[in-house]
Amino acid sequence: MTEDGLDARTRANMNLALERICRHRPDGEDHQFRQLVAQRIVQCAKSGKKTLGALTEAGERVLARLPELVGSRPVRVRRSLKTISIGGGARKDEP
Repeated sequence: MTEDGLDARTRANMNLALERICRHRPDGEDHQFRQLVAQRIVQCAKSGKKTLGALTEAGERVLARLPELVGSRPVRVRRSLKTISIGGGARKDEP
């Protein structure tokens, strides 16, 4: 148990929930975006809801409120790398 009262299993679930939410989003590597999601996940865990499902749902609720949250706090959105096909070959677009 750590200072904040969260055990190792809960911390592992928190990390996994964050990665699941951010994995396929174009802004998923953006520090400010991840911080917003992580804050909600931490709040959920501290309230006693420590299952992976509950933590993931808490993070996903940020996605539903993103336009509202972005209005009150600047969040950069980066263009992700895309693979495109050119003449049968593939290349990566540079951001």
